[in-house]
Amino acid sequence: MIDVLVVGGGAAGTAAALTLARMRRTVTVVDSGEGRNEQSHHLHGYPGFDGVPPAAFREKCLQELKNYPDLSLTSDTVASIEWDDHFRATLHTGQLILARRLLLATGLRDLLPDIPGVAEAWGSGVYHCPQCHGWELRDRPIMVLGGRRAAHLVTRLARFSQDVTWITSADTPPRPAGVRIVAGTVARVDGAVGEVHAHLADGRTIAAEGMFVTPVQEQRSSFAEQLGCTFLPDGRVVVNQFGYTGVDGVYAAGDMARMTATRYQAATVLNSAAAGAQAGSGVDQELTQADLGTPPDAQA
Repeated sequence: MIDVLVVGGGAAGTAAALTLARMRRTVTVVDSGEGRNEQSHHLHGYPGFDGVPPAAFREKCLQELKNYPDLSLTSDTVASIEWDDHFRATLHTGQLILARRLLLATGLRDLLPDIPGVAEAWGSGVYHCPQCHGWELRDRPIMVLGGRRAAHLVTRLARFSQDVTWITSADTPPRPAGVRIVAGTVARVDGAVGEVHAHLADGRTIAAEGMFVTPVQEQRSSFAEQLGCTFLPDGRVVVNQFGYTGVDGVYAAGDMARMTATRYQAATVLNSAAAGAQAGSGVDQELTQADLGTPPDAQA
């Protein structure tokens, strides 16, 4: 039996696994190879990795884990997880993994607007995060697609450009001065890096160098729900500062989880890695105290 099973090999999962491996914990990381940002060309805001392609970043993180003999990497997906006095995870290939603790880093999935062309241009002209892509579009024409819930996004983008167009069907939404409102419904989007066209149902076409949308998110995996974790209204798993979910032995990290007191959490690679490292430390401390028979501080 290993100490910790980490499900997910993105920034959060690899940071957690690295933290645990350096404490000589036995760890298995199960990674499907899929990531929320896999369609983006570059990641940003991570010192030392600013501008690096997400796939290259992920590969480097996974390669570094191979330096630790107590850590194993498995390219697979988890089919089921059961709990008795330990975790029993069955992979789709049939492999069985027994673990004392479980750390979920399975991430979120963006549910894009159901408009032809948006999915095809996702990460290549169509975005959702100003913190990730706003700088590259500074002082250039930007358009935003969305109803009233896009007001926060529009306000942030207005700092990057004086040429922001908001395409919306909402009536007189609040907006910063200078933002142009276009009332209408988008029927189709043609997009590429540096050039996006929104074709409206009435025949008009709006052009910009980048489009931002406001997708909703859902959990990429159902394991947190199956194990009885608590969820916030935005769909994130409730955790404490150590990533503990409140369910015995279950931790979660990355953009899939947040503390209740954290009203806004930027979905950046850096934040996910930090959460993973913190969760890894929490799991290690809890296992140490379990071996000593003392109450776990990580669950406070």
